[in-house]
Amino acid sequence: PFVTNTQERPSQIIRSAADFSYPTYHEFLSEEDHFNNTSGILKHQHNYYLYGNKIDFVGGNTYANILKIDSASWSITGEWNYQVGTFGNRCLSLQATPDDHLAFILNYDGGAGPGIPRGHQIIKIDTAGNVLDSIDFKGLSYDAPRLLVDEAEAYYFSSRDHPILGWPYLSNGRINKLSTNLDSLEWSLELPSEPNTLERTYEIKDYIQAQNGDIIAAGGVFHIDADDNANFNGFITRVSLEREIIWLKLYKLNQDIPDALPSTYKEALLFQIQETPAGGFVALGVSEYLTPDLT
Repeated sequence: PFVTNTQERPSQIIRSAADFSYPTYHEFLSEEDHFNNTSGILKHQHNYYLYGNKIDFVGGNTYANILKIDSASWSITGEWNYQVGTFGNRCLSLQATPDDHLAFILNYDGGAGPGIPRGHQIIKIDTAGNVLDSIDFKGLSYDAPRLLVDEAEAYYFSSRDHPILGWPYLSNGRINKLSTNLDSLEWSLELPSEPNTLERTYEIKDYIQAQNGDIIAAGGVFHIDADDNANFNGFITRVSLEREIIWLKLYKLNQDIPDALPSTYKEALLFQIQETPAGGFVALGVSEYLTPDLT
């Protein structure tokens, strides 16, 4: 199954056979005083969970929102809203934990002005929506960090800068590991970037754990080389549980324009990755031209 949603329209869960034949559609309408923006779906036990954010028509308050749906009756059996501050709240990377609870990242932004809270929380909840544990980490409100809870219930998440120390430790992308009880940062790995020679800004879009336990991350990177050529590329990296980068590879698109450098006009971004039984990987992404006059 997969989910579709556009602003002020109902969310739909679409189920079909492997060849996309015989699809069935199940719609979930927003109420009159708000609308739900659904950004993802999770299947856990006998339920589907739709997650994203909820926005009030009056006042513009936002909430990280999760809908729990029974997979047999297609009825909504729970709706949970989480909020820090007023604006910008959304639920990211909802997933099941090894002990059959749920975990997600709450992105929040309190609005304009000094001293307004902005950042992220990693929250663990039970399947009734009750908060069991949480931890805050620093980050820009427009970032969309991703989360992975591994088989040992360690928490891995992405951030632009150091998640605890913040601005004094600026960087261009990190993978971080939390302890299983969410009370301490075990390590923070800065992804490679060298000013003036190999400047990169990473945005991780997906995590998986490989068959041997390594952490695999995929996403996009804004890359400036020594000749000041700026490119948007997809990237995949493999990291050991001991914080070692085993490999990191960029994936550039060839151009349709003669003499153009790869990815100069056509950007590449990876959104999802899966491991094959043979130990390789299949990654899914998008590409588009950066200038409107090119088609």
